[in-house]
Amino acid sequence: MKNSPEIDGLHITETAEGVTFSLHVQPKACRNEIYGLSGNELKVRLTSPPVEGAANKLCQEFFAKLLHVANQMCGSLPAKNPATKLLPFEEYQRKPF
Repeated sequence: MKNSPEIDGLHITETAEGVTFSLHVQPKACRNEIYGLSGNELKVRLTSPPVEGAANKLCQEFFAKLLHVANQMCGSLPAKNPATKLLPFEEYQRKPF
């Protein structure tokens, strides 16, 4: 891993393949949105139910659209807690604000 900068608490890990950050996902919400930080995790509400990968798929689509990248560039890694996701973006480099 190259480095692990933090932006106001959000922990972003930059690797040779791209970037990864942690999410706390709340399924079955009334709309798809980012609604804050919880420690170093980005809090996300999604409309899909937490069954058969539906929330993972919608999470990938939501962030791909938000970051203007192809859906295939956005992955999802399993975590210890089902509500917590590690979201990798291949070939995506952090840009300064």
